Amino acid sequence: MKNWKQEFIQFCFTRKILKFGKFKLKSGETSSFFFNFSHFNKGYDLEKLGFFYAKKIIESQINYNALFGIAYKGIPIVITATIALKKYFNINTSYCFNRKEIKNYGEHGNFIGCNLKKKNILILDDVITSGISIKNAIDTIQFNEISNNNLISGILVALDRRKKQNSSSKILEKKHNVKIISIIKIHDIINYIKNKKILFNYLENVEKMILEVT
Repeated sequence: MKNWKQEFIQFCFTRKILKFGKFKLKSGETSSFFFNFSHFNKGYDLEKLGFFYAKKIIESQINYNALFGIAYKGIPIVITATIALKKYFNINTSYCFNRKEIKNYGEHGNFIGCNLKKKNILILDDVITSGISIKNAIDTIQFNEISNNNLISGILVALDRRKKQNSSSKILEKKHNVKIISIIKIHDIINYIKNKKILFNYLENVEKMILEVT
């Protein structure tokens, strides 16, 4: 595992974004660990988070000219990633995010930020399990009349925790011809636990999950 990935997991663990135990996910499944992105709630945390997203964007070499954040957690992610790309890599890119509800007054519409028409779009979110929120975001982007002729270049999340029996995200990749990439996967978390004696008690339960992960 690369040093900056180790740094990312350590950062998440220290800030209590990454927790170990027994958790019930939105999907109804039980997990041995949990990522709580609501704890990225200070300036320093967001600045660091933006760096990690920007670092992965550069590493991925995806062709894009606009970043898109999925409401709600994707909103601070896309903003801080845009700032980090400029600050650390001198890349001045556009960004946009969606509303959960359509605004019928003022500037109106589904989106806030750049016009997505004819853009190569990289979607940012926190965690992918089933891929439902990403599917909904793609549908919103592609079916909105002001953003036609665009292309979804890829999807970037912090953690990919998809399982073999859950093929919806694989269908999503094939249907839209996009690649879902992540800063870390469950394998990376297991490697982190193995280097942390205080976490050994959680190793067995997390390793059981590795058998189900693609």
